[in-house]
Amino acid sequence: LMRSVSSMLVLAGLTWLALGQPNVQGAGGQPPPPLHDTMLSMFDTDNDGGVSVAEITATLDGFEKMSAMGMGGPPNAAPGAENPMAATIRAAKRFAPMLHKLIDADGSGKLSKEELKWVAKTQGIIKKPGVLKHLVEGVFAKIDTDADEILSEVELRAAIEGETLEEILSMIQEQLPIPSLSTAASLSHDSRDLLKKHFQEGLAYLDTNGDGAVERKEMFGAVKGFKKMFMQGVTTVETMGPMLTMFKAFQPPGQSSNTGPQAKRRRGPPTHGEL
Repeated sequence: LMRSVSSMLVLAGLTWLALGQPNVQGAGGQPPPPLHDTMLSMFDTDNDGGVSVAEITATLDGFEKMSAMGMGGPPNAAPGAENPMAATIRAAKRFAPMLHKLIDADGSGKLSKEELKWVAKTQGIIKKPGVLKHLVEGVFAKIDTDADEILSEVELRAAIEGETLEEILSMIQEQLPIPSLSTAASLSHDSRDLLKKHFQEGLAYLDTNGDGAVERKEMFGAVKGFKKMFMQGVTTVETMGPMLTMFKAFQPPGQSSNTGPQAKRRRGPPTHGEL
């Protein structure tokens, strides 16, 4: 699977470079396909109609190989300068598990085409100046009860366990609706525990130095990094996705993955080690 995904990405990347990194458009100059369709085609390596974290990681690993070959960087980059694509990939790998869980509204472990529509909606929201900043300032102020610019372990615990949790989540949902939080809020059984879990995991990503507390600069830095990674990632998908989809279309059925229904049907009797 890894070899197949990497090979397709490298081939698509070489073509992309050969064509001079063209603007995003569909065949015959038509508008590009919807982002969720492109993402599903790009990341759904076993063609089962859903995208898992493992499939995202495999595709990102392929992009990482491309960046190691110098693809994705500026044409006149100084020798030894880091390829911006490599930094984006590292950030994407870090955020991918949490982001996948937030988008996975039904908890299936696979992102459907419907769930992937969230990406384009969110792109439209966070690219507006000041939206994320306003949201982060509001959440930070709500948790930082002593106004010392640090969210202490006590304050974080109070925010997770106390009555302010619903207020904070309501603030988030009003400005940046997150599918899994909406689903959890509508549940009648153990809904609060699920909300607490999602919120706690989100705070853990903001604690970049791992000291149990979140400083203001940590929170804003993490959110700024997420926005940059998210927007660059969407641009990469919009640019490279259609090209990769084209190469996948020319592959023999079932060759893009060694898993899935087609691969299982072609497999012979199990070996002794598989029993």
